Amino acid sequence: MRRGLVVLLGFLCMGVFSGQALAQTRTVDPGPTVKYGYIEICKQSAPAPLAVTGPFSFTITDSAKNPYPVTVSVGLCSQPIKVVAGAATIVEAPDTWYSVVSIAGVPGSTYLTDSDLASGTAYVDVPESTDFSGTATVTYTNKLDPGVLEICKAAATGSGLTGSYSFTITGNDGFSATATAQVGSCSPAITVPAGNVTVQEAPPVYISDIEATSQGVNMYQGGNLYAGTAIVKVNAGDVSNQTSVTFTDNVTTLKLCKAWSDDSAPVTGFPFSFGVSGPAGPNGPTAPISLTAGTVSSPNCVIVGQYRAGTLVAIAEGVVPGTKVSAITLNGGGSIVPDSLSLTNRTVTVSMAGDAAGGETVVTYTDDPALPGLLKICKAAGTPPPTGASFVFTIGTKSVTVPVGQCVIVGPYPFNSTQTIVETLAGDIVQAIGVAPTYVTEIVGGVPTLTSQTALAGAPNLATGTVQVVIGENTTTEVTYTDTDPPVVVVPPASGGSSGGSSSSPSTPAPAVTPPVVTPPVVTPPVVTPPVVTPPAVTPPAVTPPATPVSVPPVATPTVVKAKLAFASLATTKLGKVLQVRVTGPNATAKIKITLLGKNGKVLKVVTKTVPTNKLVRVAGLTISKATVAARVTVVQ
Repeated sequence: MRRGLVVLLGFLCMGVFSGQALAQTRTVDPGPTVKYGYIEICKQSAPAPLAVTGPFSFTITDSAKNPYPVTVSVGLCSQPIKVVAGAATIVEAPDTWYSVVSIAGVPGSTYLTDSDLASGTAYVDVPESTDFSGTATVTYTNKLDPGVLEICKAAATGSGLTGSYSFTITGNDGFSATATAQVGSCSPAITVPAGNVTVQEAPPVYISDIEATSQGVNMYQGGNLYAGTAIVKVNAGDVSNQTSVTFTDNVTTLKLCKAWSDDSAPVTGFPFSFGVSGPAGPNGPTAPISLTAGTVSSPNCVIVGQYRAGTLVAIAEGVVPGTKVSAITLNGGGSIVPDSLSLTNRTVTVSMAGDAAGGETVVTYTDDPALPGLLKICKAAGTPPPTGASFVFTIGTKSVTVPVGQCVIVGPYPFNSTQTIVETLAGDIVQAIGVAPTYVTEIVGGVPTLTSQTALAGAPNLATGTVQVVIGENTTTEVTYTDTDPPVVVVPPASGGSSGGSSSSPSTPAPAVTPPVVTPPVVTPPVVTPPVVTPPAVTPPAVTPPATPVSVPPVATPTVVKAKLAFASLATTKLGKVLQVRVTGPNATAKIKITLLGKNGKVLKVVTKTVPTNKLVRVAGLTISKATVAARVTVVQ
């Protein structure tokens, strides 16, 4: 029993001691028993052409195994870093494009005990120091490890592509360069930092294939075929193990479609003309075409031509009286040049490119029937006023009589039609012809809008009293003729005639006769002062033109204007695909139906959205998958 008690007491004593020891371990501060010092890292570069700039990353591990990450650029040093004194290591983070060529301490110092250039490691015995004066400074010197890259350009079979293509190359250590390559050849060798290099063909592009090899080994690391980018690996070395990257391009195709929004489309064709500009091979020219209209759901389409990506094609629809363009949309790989789309001018410029669906760019023009306009012919008196009281004008096959100081309205005439007005001249002459408004009016989104087309079609012919004007939509074009009485031409009598006064009629000069030479006697005539005769003042009677009532037909009442789709574009951004639309209409918002299509026209999603009108907006809350290659947008009335 006593032995057991002793053992128990022994265990209790041990427990008390262990508890005290544990408490001491948790609370004791080593304080001055830990010695500290300072390390500083400096970075230098080898001279050009192997110079580097950085920044470069390091890790310091002190004798207590505490890590300290440090970043230093060439020509600079880190701040002195406080570490536990004693054996420490410095390791520079490795990469493919540089190597360490030297690791050194301050001349005469002994704290750098060893180094390994291959691993970028320095072994330092950090001296004890209470301030920066005892700092152990270690300097790393790096050099560039270069490789060689060449860029080649190929054309798809049968594409007919020619010309030069531009590229931008970016790589490690802030490297950037440009290069060009002709179709069927390669650029000169380009020295780049070894490692991954990004090559970008100048957009817009339509690339069908990208390959990169070095000595038969695939060096293609990834990229974006439709954006024209390739990431390729370049090994350190010379041209014997260079990386060759080949971009193969194809031609893009422009398809033009024509739709009519009403029930019955005009049977006449709509004329289109094209202007082509851009890099060579192929890029036009493109001949004008005439295209009849289909329906909105099934437009009539035609292939206009094939072009190198990046070609700008300006499209202009000609005037068809009684019609107007209500929408111009684009689908496919191309894009609309900013500020080039004009419904009133019937023009748009597209930049040709390819996308995931292929190399086709589809531009669709949709036309609406336009409201007719009226013509108002006015007669004004010039100075001096004309002798006539009323004047006859002919517009096509119609003739009207307009008294001085009054107007007559005729019509209606189709919108955008050109009407020729001719005044029948009878003694008076036309002094001026004015047209108002200056520009043709078109109803856009229910609002009368002045276009850039002048209402005056060419200069008036005052001699014949002829002018041509373009009719605005649902508006009155006013043409004012100002006439005057022509001045009387007075011809003085021939020398030696009657001295009884001047004649109001022109005299006909007599034929020239050469008289015989006679020398008369010198006679000085007397000076005679003729009497001053003041003619009596005569006031002409006032003539008041007869008032002729004018019948003015009522102006056509505007029809109800519906919302129209003016623009729609499916675009790819860094955040994914987005749909941009512009809907014109009299209300603040409009409801649209969106059908997202995949390859081969497969319907992926159908949604209905409400968007603001009369401005270009990105459709909010619409998720577009990567499989979407086209979008069909219609306005829900």
